[in-house]
Amino acid sequence: MPLLFESGFYRLTRPRVLVACSPATQLRRVRARDGLSAEAAAARVAAQMPLEAKHRLSDVVLENDGGVAELAAQVDALAERLRRRARLHRCLLSPPALLGVVAAAAWAWWG
Repeated sequence: MPLLFESGFYRLTRPRVLVACSPATQLRRVRARDGLSAEAAAARVAAQMPLEAKHRLSDVVLENDGGVAELAAQVDALAERLRRRARLHRCLLSPPALLGVVAAAAWAWWG
């Protein structure tokens, strides 16, 4: 979502993933994509929230100075981390796990 940070909607998401590249790469890509002059591309990038501010608001940063295959590998690794975290949360927050916590607390309290 291009305006996730600028709009304030980042507060509604977790994790906040930023796909970032160097300023030189960003300018080169904007010029190639939109057919802009160097000055017009620089003005467009300058109108955006600074990259450093987006870094501070992000939980995960994927570096996108390489090719599509490199970015895809980072996305795959992040997806696997998120899947593992979701499995852990399902295990820890499952009814049997919560019942175990309640039982252990009761045992400690009255036992």
